[in-house]
Amino acid sequence: MDTPTPAPRPAADASPAEQVPAPSPARPGESSRYAVSALCLGLLFLGLVWRLVGLDYPRTFSFDEHHFVSNARNYIAHRADWNDHPPLGKLVLVPAMLAFGDRGLGWRLSSAIFGLVIVGLAGLCAAKIFDDRRAGLLAAAFVAIDGFFLSYARTALIDNPLTAFIFAALALMLWARSLRWFAAAAICVGLAVASKWTGVCVLLLAPILLLRAGKSVAHTVWMFAVASLVYLGIGAFALHTTRQPLSLAGMMRTNWSLLQHHAGFTVWDNAASSKWYTWPLLTHPIVMYHENIGRGLVRATSTIGNILLWFATTGSIVLACAGLGRALYRRLRHRVPIAAVHWQEGLVLAGMVALMLPFIATHRQSYIFHYLGAYGLGLGLLAGRLVRIEKRAAVAVLGFVVCAAVVSMLYLPLSTCATQTLRAYLLRLPFAAWR
Repeated sequence: MDTPTPAPRPAADASPAEQVPAPSPARPGESSRYAVSALCLGLLFLGLVWRLVGLDYPRTFSFDEHHFVSNARNYIAHRADWNDHPPLGKLVLVPAMLAFGDRGLGWRLSSAIFGLVIVGLAGLCAAKIFDDRRAGLLAAAFVAIDGFFLSYARTALIDNPLTAFIFAALALMLWARSLRWFAAAAICVGLAVASKWTGVCVLLLAPILLLRAGKSVAHTVWMFAVASLVYLGIGAFALHTTRQPLSLAGMMRTNWSLLQHHAGFTVWDNAASSKWYTWPLLTHPIVMYHENIGRGLVRATSTIGNILLWFATTGSIVLACAGLGRALYRRLRHRVPIAAVHWQEGLVLAGMVALMLPFIATHRQSYIFHYLGAYGLGLGLLAGRLVRIEKRAAVAVLGFVVCAAVVSMLYLPLSTCATQTLRAYLLRLPFAAWR
């Protein structure tokens, strides 16, 4: 019987390189995933630069800036003021105006800072909803370069602080580890409502997120109370700043008058207005500023978003609705458990509906900028879907992100009010409804 021959041992003088096993081959698509990560980090940097460069232009007011800057001037001068929105959205303009003067940079710097905060918070929300940091990275990158968010981050309007506080409240509830996190979220809800009343709609998600965290939905009651106290505190501070008498009865009368004022906006007489169901179709973005500077050149700002991201988000909404509907049918008919991804997408859809509810449920005149918060959640929905696609087609996702970056750069002059030829302006906005 033959004795098995032992395996040869490496020679004692073999070099270390000869003794090291060959590296295992890289997983398919690994290099594409690394490229996507690097590209997203680059886009985040570009989003920072694009929000801050050239904020001083235009040197005149853009769109509705004159309303809110005038309010801020009254706060600075301690003059009595009348607001058609709660005061915080204007109060946040004051520090930069005091630091950099009553000019474009002073008016818009706070919006730029809030715009940067929104980028990070949108990423945190998407990462937690889909339980995937890559989804958060993609969502943050998309918000960073989308022209819808860029144009508002460069304009002294109250929708930026509103959206930042909404996303802060949502992020705190999503990441909550104790009721203290929900208390902090309630404070952010109060700050959102103190910027614009529609901010209260984020509290509609509190029962869902309390259950998700294993807490009783009854905690929503005290969260509403905390948010109300914050709202009243901001209102009292504004009255004190403008040296007006402080009284709870007076504040209630003021808020009732404000409610009646907004309830009267049911006549659709503004050419910039649009219905909520048209927003995902991008039928009517708003040109917020336009200036003919001669020699066939113009400078203009538009709320038009990244066209590729916009319609990909709309497609993701349709697919998520169809998938959730199918999953619910199978659950009711065949007792098939609903997959986690459908619950995740359902939470995003619920958040979008909640933020749009004031304009869905009423006939109040509305504008595409009312879609800002919901669209941010929609970009998270798109990011979550791309992460799932990336696992089987990483190169396709890389190509999509590259194309999205190119589209943002093509539309950058409309996001940053840069100089462009009239012909280029018309090519970027080819439809009359876009101009």
